[in-house]
Amino acid sequence: MTLRAVLTGILCAGALCAFCFFNDHVVRQSYLVRSYMPLSVFGGLVLLVRAVLWLLYPDGQSLLAPNFTNILFFTVAPLMEISWAAAFIMLNSRRLEWDMAELHAQMEKLASTDPLTGVFNRRRFFEIGEKEVERARRYNRPLSVLMMDLNGFKLLNDDMGHCAGDHALCELTRICQENLRKPETIARLGGDEFAVILPETNLTGAREVARRLHNAILHSPAHVRDQEIFLSLSIGAAQYEPGDRSMEQILQRADVSMFQMKKTIRTLKSPP
Repeated sequence: MTLRAVLTGILCAGALCAFCFFNDHVVRQSYLVRSYMPLSVFGGLVLLVRAVLWLLYPDGQSLLAPNFTNILFFTVAPLMEISWAAAFIMLNSRRLEWDMAELHAQMEKLASTDPLTGVFNRRRFFEIGEKEVERARRYNRPLSVLMMDLNGFKLLNDDMGHCAGDHALCELTRICQENLRKPETIARLGGDEFAVILPETNLTGAREVARRLHNAILHSPAHVRDQEIFLSLSIGAAQYEPGDRSMEQILQRADVSMFQMKKTIRTLKSPP
């Protein structure tokens, strides 16, 4: 009976310490849990002292003897049990909140990210774009947008399959991200169409970024099925105008510019 009481006390103290150790990030963020820890640690030390004394002097120590250790234990035991129960409840509640926050962040990422390329999707692009348009209008700052389309994407899918097309899109995204500044946002709008938001950039600067991306793609072949595939982009640029009220208006002008470039490419490739 005595041994069982000692072991039970040690296991309870050890369980609380282990929980706090493996959930350290939860404990640090909860003031109430931290406030219970001194009492819990003190109670655990009392249990440990009782266990050590009983193990060292089994014949001279009784867990019910009216000595200082036992009196101290039975004095703090009710408070200790309450503190342990409250700590476990709050720790589990805090952990549940933490897990729910992580789950919400993951769901938000899935809702705003293109699953193939890992960049922002159309929905997230317009969310960011509208904020940038509002900032450009309020503070009279430059803002530009690039509209990009992968040339020959349909032929690539027809000749080598959709897996090759998907690989080409991923390579295009990777190269673009390596050649864009941190504030510049690239997103996949659908299919082989991409758009880039260029804050603090006028039309001249946007065209320079377009040339840089075009050259980077042109000189970075994608390796598909042991073959080198050279990709090329049609890129259109447009900047924010004082009369613009939405990102859609700027994107439409960039789309028209891109279509003109693609039309020029088709004209150059057509036989005389």
